[in-house]
Amino acid sequence: MDAPRLLQLYRRDRRKLLEFVLSSGPAGASSDSALDLSTVDLDTLSIDYVLGRINSGGVLDFSEARKQYFDEMKLPIMISGVMDARIKQGLRGFCSRAMDEKVDVPQIALELLTVISKSDFSNEKTYIQWHKRQVNILEELLLGSHGFVTGQKLSIFFSELKNIKAWVSNNGSSGHVEILTSLRRFASSLSSKPGKFGIPSETYYWTGSYHLNLRLYEKLLSSIFDVLEDGQIIEFTRTGEVMLLESAFFEIQKVASSDYGDVNDEAYFRSLICSEGAYCCKKETDLVDAVLFNVKSWCSNQLEDYHLHFNEDKSSTYERTITLAILVEEYLRDECRDNKCSKIRDGTGEAPNLMQSFIEKSIQAAYKRALDLLDIKSKMEQKHPLAVLANELKRIAEKEGSVFIPILSSHFPQLGMHSSQLLHQLYGDQLRSFLENITHLSEGVISVLAAANGLECSLIKILGSICGDGAKSLCRSYLESYQIMDVCLPLILHWVNTQHDNILEWTKRAIHMEDWEPLSSQQRQAASMVEVFRIIEETIVQFFNLDLPVNMVHLRSLLIGIVRSLEAYLFQMLNEQVDKKNLYPTPPALTRYEELVNPFLKKKSVECVMLEEKVSSQLNHLTTPKLCVKLNTLHYIRDQLDALEESIKSSWMLVCSVNDQPSEELSTSSESVDELFTLFDDIRRSTHSASDVIVDFIGARVIFWDLRNPFLSSLYKGSVEGARLEIFLPQLDGVLDNICGLILDILRDQVVLTIYQATMDGYVWIMLDGGPSRVFSETDVAMMQEDLNILKDLFVADGQGLPRAVVEKEAHLAQQILDLYAMKAESIIEMLRNVSEQVSYLPHHNNHGTRSAKDAYTLLRILCHKKDKDASRYLKLYYHLPKSSDYEDSLTNEPTSKSPLLTDVFRRNTSFNWTEKGQSSFRTIKMKLHEYIEAALDELKNSFANVDSEL
Repeated sequence: MDAPRLLQLYRRDRRKLLEFVLSSGPAGASSDSALDLSTVDLDTLSIDYVLGRINSGGVLDFSEARKQYFDEMKLPIMISGVMDARIKQGLRGFCSRAMDEKVDVPQIALELLTVISKSDFSNEKTYIQWHKRQVNILEELLLGSHGFVTGQKLSIFFSELKNIKAWVSNNGSSGHVEILTSLRRFASSLSSKPGKFGIPSETYYWTGSYHLNLRLYEKLLSSIFDVLEDGQIIEFTRTGEVMLLESAFFEIQKVASSDYGDVNDEAYFRSLICSEGAYCCKKETDLVDAVLFNVKSWCSNQLEDYHLHFNEDKSSTYERTITLAILVEEYLRDECRDNKCSKIRDGTGEAPNLMQSFIEKSIQAAYKRALDLLDIKSKMEQKHPLAVLANELKRIAEKEGSVFIPILSSHFPQLGMHSSQLLHQLYGDQLRSFLENITHLSEGVISVLAAANGLECSLIKILGSICGDGAKSLCRSYLESYQIMDVCLPLILHWVNTQHDNILEWTKRAIHMEDWEPLSSQQRQAASMVEVFRIIEETIVQFFNLDLPVNMVHLRSLLIGIVRSLEAYLFQMLNEQVDKKNLYPTPPALTRYEELVNPFLKKKSVECVMLEEKVSSQLNHLTTPKLCVKLNTLHYIRDQLDALEESIKSSWMLVCSVNDQPSEELSTSSESVDELFTLFDDIRRSTHSASDVIVDFIGARVIFWDLRNPFLSSLYKGSVEGARLEIFLPQLDGVLDNICGLILDILRDQVVLTIYQATMDGYVWIMLDGGPSRVFSETDVAMMQEDLNILKDLFVADGQGLPRAVVEKEAHLAQQILDLYAMKAESIIEMLRNVSEQVSYLPHHNNHGTRSAKDAYTLLRILCHKKDKDASRYLKLYYHLPKSSDYEDSLTNEPTSKSPLLTDVFRRNTSFNWTEKGQSSFRTIKMKLHEYIEAALDELKNSFANVDSEL
């Protein structure tokens, strides 16, 4: 749409808006109560005035609206009515004096500076702006011309003109007149010069310099739209912004097109000769080629160090600069045919060669900057210079891969890998001599190798993104590997072996200092094993934090070191154990029942086997609480071993993925790692075996060592009725409470079961190997059966303890022996006769847990402890056994009256419950025992009373 048509539409819309505002607003006319718009020229009314009156509710004055409209029209060029009249008067006088001369812009500006003064303006700011505008116009028109007045003299004149304060104060002086006269004379001489091309109305100022009109236009805009004012509407575009680059690209495309341009325009531009310099020589060329050469120089300057000038935010600018550089290069190559010109143009070969040159120069420039700052960064980061350089080059490579390579590959796919190859080569030249002198893994060596490996992996990844996942092996062939893996293999292996020795030394030191006390009520394992796993985990973290390429050899060596340390710990733990056979008392000599006839007869002592001092010391050290901590520690080892395995596998797969291994290699590596971790299975089996040994030892220790006096030495001794279970049960109850508080919940049932098994073994021992002082009649069986049931109920704990079936199974032998005691002596003798061939060696039988109620050993022992004359007569006749009344039965051997276990257990103030319901069962049993004790005391009191009455 043409300009007149747009102007008409604008005026029409403006009138309609004014009509709507005036017809709906509250303002009234100055004379009429109703507004009559038919006689009003709406085009000459000020919109600002109308809106202001309506908003304020004032009376609308059309004459004031027209006056303000014309004032607003004059405001953009800041010319008042007085100023307008003064300018017209000065120009009329100038035209009357210069009838025969050409009137041009410099002469008009000089005339205005002569006739107009500060007093003609409403304020000083307006005058300063006007004065600066006139001086700038003259400076651009006159100072760029040469050959008439020296540039130095003109510069002095313009400096005087620009000093506004001095100019105003000396207005009308001879100095002012001289300056203006000299400038007018110089401007007249330029005006009289002929044009170059014979174009109608052509002047010297138009053709004198191609940039003159552009600078003049810029100065005019700057003077009208002051940058300090809110009304600034000029938008400055810097060279290199996308908008300008796009415009330049399209304009150069037009120039390069054969269909472009007017013949006169082309002839004009070709006629403007410029001097172009390159490579210490100059050549005259036309304006178009000169402009394009400057564009090419700017593009080359940007692209020869594109890492400095572009980033991710300016990727579109980078791409436009590339297309512009290629377009200009192709145009100049087509325009320039002779060899000399080709040399000056620099890089007029194919576009890929040009871009390759840009890549090489930019990488070299970025590399040089990295080298220049290397020493400073190395000191600041306190790292080896080669490590800092590798990290810096990795940053450059990542920027290259994310920002520049995608754009380069879209234009020149073959150039995508060139930058990675160059970066790899540049760092390789620096790294080679360093690798040759490595002897061990120091902190600096580790940092350099890790950084070099990270750089190489990053470059391979970039190449893989270009080649595709299917061609990564081909991409690797483009780079001459640094061989970091070959260098690291022996060094890392030596480092791992050194860590082995350190871990083993710490492990031995930790377990040597271990006192087997729990860390807390929540952490019931030994502190030494926590420390061992802490050292192991620190070593594993250090191993994977090396950031060096590792393989299965290194991983296997690491696992072997862990296994060796744990094996040493388990060996030392088991080495402290004592064979549980040492806990069992020596079976007394076989005797037959016989009542004491002569109370003054001296009795024989039962021989006891004394323990070695070393074994006794070990037993005193292996208290039940310490054994519980050991058991918890073994379970802790298994748990930590599982967690350690998962952690190492995860770290290993992460290392493999970082090293960019193919998916097939990752799958194979995962299978091989699973095979390696079978080494941990040996430790798991060892911990389970050690747990079985300790659990079995805990049961035997509690019953046959810690509770020997209240149980083995006291129960049924002398008579069943006088030494019932109530003398032993409270202490067993307390021991169970404390053990359940010390042991982990997951191990509780296992430990309680072995204590129950040992209790049954002890009960059987009392019935079979209890010594000469224990004899049982058929009437005692009922009380013994009641005691056995109490023991079973104690461990069942109302369903909260051991399963009833398990309890009954473990009590089966004791029940069978009780049933045999309930039988007649003749029946037992008959059974013994049937198996009499075993008697020759079975009296020496002492394998606990392998007894049978039907073997000759058991039957013979039952007859020895049976309170029956027929049984005694049979044993005297066939086995020649001595009388039980001839022996003094005592178990006061090596243990003291109060065992170390009980001292240790009852010293603790904290009491742990097995379970709430189980504890309530224990309380019920205690109440029954209390009732039994009260009844026994009452019976004793009555007996003493009868004795007193008789006396």
